[in-house]
Formats: sequence, structure tokens, C-alpha cells
Amino acid sequence: MLIAQMSDLHVTSDGRDVCGVVPTNAMTERAVAALLRLSPRPDLVIVSGDLTEHGHPEDYAALATLLAPLPMPVYAVPGNHDRREARRAAVDHAGFLPQQGPLNFTIDAVPMRSVVLDSLGEDRSHCALLPATLAYLDSALS
Repeated sequence: MLIAQMSDLHVTSDGRDVCGVVPTNAMTERAVAALLRLSPRPDLVIVSGDLTEHGHPEDYAALATLLAPLPMPVYAVPGNHDRREARRAAVDHAGFLPQQGPLNFTIDAVPMRSVVLDSLGEDRSHCALLPATLAYLDSALS
């Protein structure tokens, strides 16, 4: 099992450089192209950290477009720049996200199990594990 991880993409809907200097959308395109050149290719991709810069629905549409060339399953968990409901509505193609609450999920990819935890603290610069997330972790590890 080969797993690739990408982190802190900070995708924007308009493709503008973040803080006027970081071409995050172009960097995401290059990362996707690099994954596609790997031999063997990863069996799945986990995207963590800030998926988008602002957490707007149109940012998630841009994210989906940038990740669309990847033929393998892509699992994404939000960072503090993201918004749960916009993320849930826009990118849940595979149906792995819960319908409400924290965006915790488990990837059962033989021979391993990955437990992905949502530590998003919306409207805060720091993150924390909510009681519901800790309960999810306990259940997933059981």
C-alpha cells in the first residue's frame, strides 16, 4: 500500500497568490502532476491541513478541479482556514464524510487502517480535538 500525503494547499477560487506571493493553486497543480508521474502510483492520497485559503464554496470547487486528475481515492481533512459545512457540501464525492459534526473518518485500506481526525477550530487560529472527535477516536480504535 502506497499512500501519498499533501498538506496545506490553501487553494483559492480565483487562483490569486496567497498573501500576494505564494502561488498555491499552481503549486497544487505541480504536486498533482508529480503524483501522476510516480511509478508505482500511490494507492490513495490524503490531503491534510488547510485545503483552501478562505473556506468558501467556490474555493472547494477549485480544489475539486485541481484534484480531479488523480485517479486514486483522495481523502481530505480540513485545517483552520477551512469551513466544515462548505467542505462537506462541495467535496464529499466518495461519501466518506459524516453528515454532521466534525469531519472525522476512517480509511480501511488493507493492510492498514487510518483514522483521520478533524481538529478544525473555526474562526480560531488554533485547533483542538472536540469531545465528539475524541469519542470517534475511541470508537475507531476499539
